[in-house]
Amino acid sequence: MTTDTLAAFDAVTTPLDGELVIEASAGTGKTWSLTRIVLRLVVEKGMPIGRILLVTFTKAATAELAARMKELLTAALSAVRGETDAGEFAPFLAAWAAQGVTAETAAKRLSAAVDNYDDAAVYTIHSFCQRTLRDCVFSQGGDFDVTPGDTTPWLKQTVDEFLRREVQAAESDEVKRRLLAGEWESILRKLAVLSTQKSPDLRLKSDVVATKKKKGATDEDEAVPIALQAALKRFMAEAPKRFAGLKHEAGIEGFDDMLTVMEAALANDDFASVVRGRFDAVLIDEFQDTDSLQYSIFRRLFMTVPGVPATLVFVGDPKQSIYSFRSSDVAVYNAAVKDVGHTLQLTANWRSHPTLVAAVNAFFAETAERRPFLTEAIRFSPVEGKAAKAPLMKDGVPLPVFEIWKTDAAGRCTSAGASDTMEAEWAAEDMAQLLAGGTTLDDRSLKPSDIAILVRDRRAAEPVVEALARRGLRVLWRGNRDDVYTHEAARDMLAVLRAVESPKDRNLLATAQATRLFGRSLEAIRAGLSERIEDSLLLKTLAERFQKGGAAALFAELAAARRVQERLLPTRDGMRYLADMAQMTEILHERGRTHSTLSGLIRRVEAEREEPVGDESDRTPRVESDEDLINVQTLHSSKGLEYPVVYLVGAAKPPKATKSAVFHVHDATQDYWCVDVDAMKDEEVGDCARETLQEAVRLLYVGMTRASRRLVLPMFFTEGKKGNATSYRCANPTVMALWGNVGIRKSTEATAQADAVLENLQVRLAELPPELVRVREMNRDEAVPVTEVAAAADETRLVAAPGRAYYPTVKLSSFSGIMRSRTETPALAGAEGAPDENDEAETVPEDDVETTVKPDAPAFDPARLRGPDVGTFLHEIMEKADFLTEEGRSDLIERMIRKYASIFPEENRDDWEAVWRTYIETMMRAVLSAPLTKGLTLSEISREKRASEWPFTMSTGTGGCPDTTALARLLARWPKYDVGRLDPVRLQGYLTGTADLLFEWNDRFYLVDWKSNVAGNGHPEDYTEKAMDAVMREHGYRLQYLIYLTAFCRFLAQRFGETFEAAYDRVGGAFYVFLRGAGEGSPTQGIVRDRPPVELLSALNDFFARGEVL
Repeated sequence: MTTDTLAAFDAVTTPLDGELVIEASAGTGKTWSLTRIVLRLVVEKGMPIGRILLVTFTKAATAELAARMKELLTAALSAVRGETDAGEFAPFLAAWAAQGVTAETAAKRLSAAVDNYDDAAVYTIHSFCQRTLRDCVFSQGGDFDVTPGDTTPWLKQTVDEFLRREVQAAESDEVKRRLLAGEWESILRKLAVLSTQKSPDLRLKSDVVATKKKKGATDEDEAVPIALQAALKRFMAEAPKRFAGLKHEAGIEGFDDMLTVMEAALANDDFASVVRGRFDAVLIDEFQDTDSLQYSIFRRLFMTVPGVPATLVFVGDPKQSIYSFRSSDVAVYNAAVKDVGHTLQLTANWRSHPTLVAAVNAFFAETAERRPFLTEAIRFSPVEGKAAKAPLMKDGVPLPVFEIWKTDAAGRCTSAGASDTMEAEWAAEDMAQLLAGGTTLDDRSLKPSDIAILVRDRRAAEPVVEALARRGLRVLWRGNRDDVYTHEAARDMLAVLRAVESPKDRNLLATAQATRLFGRSLEAIRAGLSERIEDSLLLKTLAERFQKGGAAALFAELAAARRVQERLLPTRDGMRYLADMAQMTEILHERGRTHSTLSGLIRRVEAEREEPVGDESDRTPRVESDEDLINVQTLHSSKGLEYPVVYLVGAAKPPKATKSAVFHVHDATQDYWCVDVDAMKDEEVGDCARETLQEAVRLLYVGMTRASRRLVLPMFFTEGKKGNATSYRCANPTVMALWGNVGIRKSTEATAQADAVLENLQVRLAELPPELVRVREMNRDEAVPVTEVAAAADETRLVAAPGRAYYPTVKLSSFSGIMRSRTETPALAGAEGAPDENDEAETVPEDDVETTVKPDAPAFDPARLRGPDVGTFLHEIMEKADFLTEEGRSDLIERMIRKYASIFPEENRDDWEAVWRTYIETMMRAVLSAPLTKGLTLSEISREKRASEWPFTMSTGTGGCPDTTALARLLARWPKYDVGRLDPVRLQGYLTGTADLLFEWNDRFYLVDWKSNVAGNGHPEDYTEKAMDAVMREHGYRLQYLIYLTAFCRFLAQRFGETFEAAYDRVGGAFYVFLRGAGEGSPTQGIVRDRPPVELLSALNDFFARGEVL
């Protein structure tokens, strides 16, 4: 419970022994403080990094926390060693010295933490339970040989079995109808969790809520609820057991089951002792989002044995507890505060402009009578604004950081719809004027992506989105439960898979041809014989690709054959379609690991389409570009984020009543679960409506604390028929927070109360700088201007939902395109490994115009043949070859020689072919046996561990406009990668390319590019380090693999839900293999090996995204 007497937490000096709760208001540096606690535990306590447990509540949060912690430990190590300035670590260094921790000791402990960082225990609560149950299988007295996954099929089966029995036995049609309409699945989900608790108090609604007898009700009518309640009792007694039995038989557990199994296992003292003994410190983040079951696990493990663990820290903010629909319970946080008995708070806000912080303090200020969060259990303490941030500037004049918009009594609208429209028009116009020019954020122009519209639900944003469209502004929906399976690309890809599965079905072929993937016209589908034959053959090829390489290989072949990227990128929604296609390819390839046949894969995806999308599902559409888009986001999904400018649209509306078939009723005098067949409204059960309103105020607080430079809070009331401000727009969280009461209900009270609280707020705000805090009055009769920022268009062009927007011009770039802008090659003289001026090494690029025969070479010398067709010939051989065995290699070479017969001179063709058969066999044997790195040769890589011809499309310029001149400047910082001078070419749009080979070895990924360039006389001994360096510099090949590796790290970061830097750790490097020279002579001959520094790849990633050289 927050009080104004809480002492401040000091990251440097606060003792870390025992149990502690840290209350972290929005923007006060919660993650910063957590990482500093870890730093101190490592250095001051000498704790190994693997004995510090950090638990948070989402995968994304664990990835961010782990990355920031590693970065901090590495930076601290450099500071301790004196390699960098002490900077922010100076107070820590002084404190450690005062405690007797020498620099040598600190360096040793930090070095151990960095070296052993893979042991770091950073988990979600579910992954912690899963890992613990499996690691401690013997001590917990049982096994955990189950697979975590979706338990929906078994839940549905349990409900279906129950309903079949009940409907068959029902005596009236009305009972049958009500049974079939019941909320049985949601009831069972909750009962499955509650069934693990000791004697949970479950009560039927009919037992706790008095029901009035309906006038004129017959005996048959009154029998219906009695029959339903009897059925509900049977369901509560039988269904959880049946559901548990089905899951056990299937060997699968849901994620909530992980928690229930874990809690049950903790009854075994030996198991609890083993788990407890693994950690010296436990830090639990976002604790306000905990439910009673999760806290029970933490309490049993870490709060029952004094001094074990040595440090236990809960970090959270009850004011940001907004996920009751996920079973989080702010009462659990308050119970933990009481159990621990020692709470400190973070007192400085580092996110928002100090005056904005002061305005939020004034808004939620307490008095003796007023509790803005509507309960004594959550109190508000003001925080100090510490962020050195300037306000937005408009033509050199500072803009207000906090604005309230209101109407006077004469200017109110007479209907709720009119108020919605008025609010939307003013909000859209305000944004349009900000973006019309002259508005700056620090030293740059304000961008649409700097602005966020936060709403309770999607419908609340529709009026303002329409108003923005009239002004030529587009929006991007974020955080909604959209499903990539419902997008056009997913439907098209399934249509293609069905056609590949049944290639003789003309209807399925026509359906596939009609997709944007094939792109056939209606005329070609109806009458195009040549197109039908071509596409039928393509289906056969696609089937072969699927058998050998899965869905990824199938769609890579299709994309190349039908030029999907080139056709779609310049079209409307082309980027969105390609982004969805890339995501669906990953999903289909992943599902294909357990469904190896096309029919099985199709059935799996079709079944998944009927299932809801989870919070962190791989089906949530990815956003490829947010350029020129205003963010629209729900308040729930905005938690933890920050935007320079925030509009709280719909803040003056009352919250919707919560509906559920199961309600938790708990206060100082009672604690039980109320259950009914149908969904109940919160106001029907106990004091649940009050809890809904309390959470609505907490949601308001979350929204108001997302802004860093400007917050706009519209408060337009509606005038009723009798001249009163109706409760529709007065009984809302904003007014209730300002009044500190939930009692506004009647319109006769609403006017005086709503106006009074706004007037009182204005008095408090008057103490702040008037140029930075403003209350604006609007009138319903005032015409709202329309400032067109861009040419307005129809809404479907301008709304991106999610990420779906119209991009009128799209630029497609590639490595080759970048190199065409080069006007000066970096000097080779003096460069490491560069040939001298007198060296005779000659290099020929792979993209010569035609195949040539070098006339002065010996007859039938393979080096005499060179050019792009020869390069393609060699590339395809390496693509199709089996690296593990030579069996079938001769047949492959023969097929390729026949396919590429035209590259051999007609004169003496048989002799040429005979020479090349031997040449290729020797070359392949040498290349595949050449050591790439210690213990690694390509001859060990199976087809399952490699991906040939990996295509990528990497978005560029989403936050700015990168150009090749700036790229050259960036690369010049690393002389090894300098490409010389590049003429300015805009790179805004996409970079595309195809990597020859990606493979996995020892849990790392490697890139291989085959090069057929001729060096010197084209003999193996000519491929020295100097000669290859000359080739690499002349053709800019180092930039090529930098682009490939950057794209691949982006792909891995998305695939694993981690940072770019964490993805880099999964990559072993790049090998450029010169096929004509690799593997013979010295190990360095013919192969260029490199793993560029993470700093360079991160800088390139940022450059391609933002267009800036940082």
